[in-house]
Amino acid sequence: MRESSASRGARVVHIINALPPIGGAERLVVDLAKCSQDRPVPVITWQSTDNSLVELEGGDSVDLIPLRPFTFHALLRARRAIAQADVVHVHLFPTQYFAPLLCKPTVFTEHNTWNRRRRYPWLKPVERLCYRMITKTVAISDETAAALVAWLGPEPPRLEIIPNGVRLERFPLVERTPPTERFTIGMAARMTEAKDHATLIAAMERIPDRCTLLLAGDGPLRPDLERQVAKLGLEERVRFLGVVHDM
Repeated sequence: MRESSASRGARVVHIINALPPIGGAERLVVDLAKCSQDRPVPVITWQSTDNSLVELEGGDSVDLIPLRPFTFHALLRARRAIAQADVVHVHLFPTQYFAPLLCKPTVFTEHNTWNRRRRYPWLKPVERLCYRMITKTVAISDETAAALVAWLGPEPPRLEIIPNGVRLERFPLVERTPPTERFTIGMAARMTEAKDHATLIAAMERIPDRCTLLLAGDGPLRPDLERQVAKLGLEERVRFLGVVHDM
């Protein structure tokens, strides 16, 4: 007799652009795979060959199915994984546009409060149709949900809010620095417009010199941010750490 999904737990397949070492959505996929009782969890990546987060963090929890470089064998693996899944969990643009084509219950996680597509009103009907065809949309915060509803209009998708979780065991407790000594501010994020590093760097001019800013991450705006730091004369107080695997 065929085992029911209720007795064995739902089989979930994730689809995401890629699994590079930087990115909150990518980290969420790997963490969800680690928490799954039915491991390894199939994760299909299709847009890039950089899936190095699996080697760094995924271990045996992720059954990686990369579609770049393209092979028919990988395509067959992806098709088989989707066919055997109870739910397909989709992440990031433009991957969510595939969800209505899968003929499976789909979950799309909305990871951002803003994206460049929202600059173009003519895209709104396309986005509204796409979201309506997704079984469930999950926003990672109240603000993310509010921004999505504001973009899509008065008829929001089937929307739930599930705050982003953090695996606290990855961060051992350390003794805090007394406030009379040097004070360190940290930011870990891709260096893109949405993360707005520039405002934090500008704020460093207005706070005491004993405060230091450490920026973990990389991205296309890093050269611009480095020029901003130099222009403000903050080279001694703002440090660019690059990609950091051990936060």
